[in-house]
Amino acid sequence: MEGCKEKLLENKIISITASIFNNLENRRLLQIGSCEVSCKIVKHFIELGCLKENIIILDNQNNPLKDYEYNILKSDIIVLASTAFNYYITNSHLENIVIERKKQNLLIFDVLHHKSIEVRLSKVKDIFYFHFSL
Repeated sequence: MEGCKEKLLENKIISITASIFNNLENRRLLQIGSCEVSCKIVKHFIELGCLKENIIILDNQNNPLKDYEYNILKSDIIVLASTAFNYYITNSHLENIVIERKKQNLLIFDVLHHKSIEVRLSKVKDIFYFHFSL
């Protein structure tokens, strides 16, 4: 049953992404955290045309989370899968980032039980935020 739920989640994320971005080839993807589900989702993005060189993985093992504001600024799609209970992305992080992005869409998927992002972000223009509890 768990595998079926994960597959539905992956399909939903791919569908949402396709409705916002027609082509993934030149899109930058940021993966924060590296749970099994987020790795599978990123794998699907690669299969759909996202270039491996456009994918950045930030976690405590591969790359420290120190440059995440810069990476958020440069990303089109973010897959949040951090097990930390503090918010990695807050409204204060995004206030200047939204201005600098100049009305470019930012798609954020939060794929763990708890939310890794402030809920108010879903109301920020040009940011599409989806939380999926596993």
